[in-house]
Amino acid sequence: MRVFKKTTKSAKFTIEMTDHLGIARRFPGLTDRRQSEQLGRRIEALIGCRSVCLNPDRELTGWLERAPQKLKVRLATLDIIDKERLSASKPLQDLIDGFEKHMQAQERSPQHVRETVNMVTAVFNACDFKSWTNIASSKVKSCLMNWRRAGVPISLLKVKGKAKERKPIPISFRRSNAYLVAAKSFCQHVVDEHLATENPLRGLKKLEEEKDRRRERRAPTAEEFARLIATTVGGPVRYGMRGWERALLYRWAHLTGLRPVTIRRMLVAHVNPDERNYKVLGQDVKNGKAIHQQVLKSSLVEDIRALISGKHPGAKLFGGTYKQLTKKTSGMIQDDLADAGIPYETQDGYFDFYAARHGFCTNVDAASTSDGVTQDLMGHQS
Repeated sequence: MRVFKKTTKSAKFTIEMTDHLGIARRFPGLTDRRQSEQLGRRIEALIGCRSVCLNPDRELTGWLERAPQKLKVRLATLDIIDKERLSASKPLQDLIDGFEKHMQAQERSPQHVRETVNMVTAVFNACDFKSWTNIASSKVKSCLMNWRRAGVPISLLKVKGKAKERKPIPISFRRSNAYLVAAKSFCQHVVDEHLATENPLRGLKKLEEEKDRRRERRAPTAEEFARLIATTVGGPVRYGMRGWERALLYRWAHLTGLRPVTIRRMLVAHVNPDERNYKVLGQDVKNGKAIHQQVLKSSLVEDIRALISGKHPGAKLFGGTYKQLTKKTSGMIQDDLADAGIPYETQDGYFDFYAARHGFCTNVDAASTSDGVTQDLMGHQS
C-alpha cells in the first residue's frame, strides 16, 4: 500500500494498493496521512477477505456499515465486497419491502404481515429514519413514550373515512409493545440476512403490560352463557347470520378456545363431523404449530354437520351471507347480550366475543393437570 499526494497542492492523500485480482487500484484518502493509512489498511483487509473467500469479521463489518456510501459503491463495483452489503444503505422502505416478502414467504397470515409492516413504517416515519444507519434506540424509545402519552398521530395510521377525524388516543403498554416487537423483528431480519451486524433496537425491553391493562375481560358464567345461547337461537338475522348460526358460533368459540381471527379463516374442509375432529393450520395460531385432528365436542357434531351440509369444502365455516365472518363480532355479541338481558360490562370486566375464549381457558385450566396441555390447546407460544 502506498499513501501519497498527487501534487503539493492536493488537499487529500491518495491510497494505492493491489486488489484481489492483482490490479493496482487508487482510492481517495483523507486530509490526514495517519487517517488515510488507517483507511487503506481497512480496504486491504477487505481485499484479503475477498482473496480467500471469507466474510469480514465483526469489527470490519461494523466499520463497513458506517463507511461513506460512495466508498462502498466503489468497493462493490470492484467486487471487493458483495453488492448485498449495500442494502443496509438503501432507503429503509426498500428494506421494509424485503421484510414484508420474507414474512409472506414464511406463510404468515396476510393480516399479520399487513399490520406488522404498518407498525414498522409508522415508528420509522415518526422517528424520521431514512436509512439503516439512522435507526437509534433512543429515538424509538422516546417515540413510543410520546405515543403512550398523546397517542399515535392519525397521519401515521392507515385509516379511512371518519376515523381520520378522531383525536389520537394514548396507546396502552400492550400496544406500545406491539410496535416495539414489530420494529425489533424488522431489525433482526436485516441482521439475519447478513446486511448488518447488530440489531440497533436489541437493548429495548418490553413494558409490563399488567401495570397498564386497559380492558379486562370476564369468562361468562354457565348460567349467562346458557341464557345467551337460548335467546340467540331464535334471534333475528344479524351481520349476515341467522340466530341459530350465531348461537353455534358462540358455542364453537367457547368449546374450542379459538381466536376470532382463526375462526374467521376456517373453511368447511377444516372440520370433519364424521371423524369428530377439526384442524387449524399453523399460520393461524401464534405458536406456529399445525394442530391436526383436535377432538370435536360431541355436543357440536350434529350442529356442525347441519351447518356445512351442501357447502363446498373451500367455503367459509362461519359468516352466513357475508364473504367471511364479520370483524365486528364485538358489536354482534353485544346486540345478542342485550336481547338476553345480560350486561356487557360489569365490575368483573367485559363480556365480548373474545370472552368465550376466556371461558374455554378457565375450563381447560380447571380440568388439566399440565400447563403444557393448556398452552397447546390455547395455541400460546409460552
